[in-house]
Amino acid sequence: VRAVLAWQADNIVTRHRAPELGELDSFAALRRWADSYIASKDMLRGGCTFGSLAAEVVKNEPSHRDAVADGFARWQALFRRGLSAMRDRGELRPEADPTALAHLLTAAFQGG
Repeated sequence: VRAVLAWQADNIVTRHRAPELGELDSFAALRRWADSYIASKDMLRGGCTFGSLAAEVVKNEPSHRDAVADGFARWQALFRRGLSAMRDRGELRPEADPTALAHLLTAAFQGG
């Protein structure tokens, strides 16, 4: 189960490193990211494959929460780096919290 969770997390990270998304460090890149998911087959199947798997695993086997948390942390790190770069360039307010915004993006995606 842990190997499958790691594999799914790897897939999420790889997808978010697609050349057309760059470093997820601009509003244009974030729009391309959102558009890519809206147009994807994943949305037709019910959304994020990692989130769906994670929910089922944690419900049935709570001892795997750390593996789920690691997958989400790796995903959020991609957003955090991009959002930090945006803040550093002045595209986000100086008080913007890239960690909180990264969490918000993944939470909104999972809930959306």
